[in-house]
Amino acid sequence: MTDLTTLPLTTQESDPIMTFELPCRAANLSGRLSIAWILVATFVGCNSPRMSDRAPSVDWQLAIVKVDGSSTQVTHSELVARDRVTVRQAKLQHHSGAVEVDDWSGVPLSTWFAGTHDVIARGEDGYEKIIPAEFVDGAIVALWRRDRSLANDPKVGPMRVVAPGVHGGSWVYNLVELREAQ
Repeated sequence: MTDLTTLPLTTQESDPIMTFELPCRAANLSGRLSIAWILVATFVGCNSPRMSDRAPSVDWQLAIVKVDGSSTQVTHSELVARDRVTVRQAKLQHHSGAVEVDDWSGVPLSTWFAGTHDVIARGEDGYEKIIPAEFVDGAIVALWRRDRSLANDPKVGPMRVVAPGVHGGSWVYNLVELREAQ
């Protein structure tokens, strides 16, 4: 489990001038923080998982089906290797009314779809929801939530649709197909 440790940076008068919160496992660090340590902690992050780390390898494929009938299969590994975008502070509203606000990162749906048609997202369990055409350009196939890979998340699965502005019930998880509607 990762703990947040607060590390103060002090002047010679011991007045805190800056506080860092670094995810470190049982980091019992005290005293002054040198510039070298700040740089090391920034780049290494005390072994915390990061989005830049390669996601665990999973055997998962996503079918992309265009309105003209053409289709392609994309593996999880291929998606992880692509350039990605981050949707910051996306509001996921549940059917219960609860709202979660998170940062999600992944591959934009606009990689495959022009946003001129609705896109139907289907999960492994057969659950389908429509992403209206006007939201396709802002939607992503999310592979990370809060900079943590979804690959080992037993509920959400290795990927899900994140579509800001669309009700959370349409954020299909365990995503297996994206299909342009007629």
